[in-house]
Amino acid sequence: MRRFISAKTGIYRPSSAIVVNALKRFCDYTLMRVGGGRLAAPAFAFHALAGTIARMSYWKPLVVDGIAIDLSHLEPFEFRVIPKGLTSEAVIQVVFNNHCFSEEFDAARHSEPLPKTHVASHETRGFDAVRHGLSKLLPELVRAFDGRRVAQTRTGPLVRVTLADGRDYAIVFTLKRVGALACELFVMSAYPLDRPKSQVVATGEMKFNVAVALVLEGKKPRFPSGRH
Repeated sequence: MRRFISAKTGIYRPSSAIVVNALKRFCDYTLMRVGGGRLAAPAFAFHALAGTIARMSYWKPLVVDGIAIDLSHLEPFEFRVIPKGLTSEAVIQVVFNNHCFSEEFDAARHSEPLPKTHVASHETRGFDAVRHGLSKLLPELVRAFDGRRVAQTRTGPLVRVTLADGRDYAIVFTLKRVGALACELFVMSAYPLDRPKSQVVATGEMKFNVAVALVLEGKKPRFPSGRH
């Protein structure tokens, strides 16, 4: 699969396949259920002109309380892993959701909701400075998923990371096959955890490359029973 890195600027540009799959994921998002409720399709944060789909930013500019918010670290990207039982690498195409830098809107704490260009049509979200600050770690943390253990929650697979300052950081995602040796990893949410692991994780764990192998085989990862 081609990688798009400008020889002049050295800046990574996601391939058309990544961006197209990201748009498809936004559409598929209508089929996800969180807490028993059906999610409506979000408004697209990405708007492309014909012939320029691989050259535009995934996120539209965001301004909160007069301050421009940098979301460049949450652009789509790829990394590679060797799935369990295979010798060839699989490409993991990563896309981030707004929940990585926002929380449920609270008029007492937020001056205004995020614009509809950045949230789902059914959502009212407020900017979360803590989540946004931690989200700058996400590209490096996600690239390190290979070898990490994944658990299943009600909203999707979760990787729990202990940060340098001792805080626990939850990264919740979905994994979908998009090619013979390609999966899309959609980071639904990422936030600091203030609950014991037993209250968040509903199952036992499996390694990430095992989950990738199962998804590539067209199987739904069946996580082992949780420890008691």
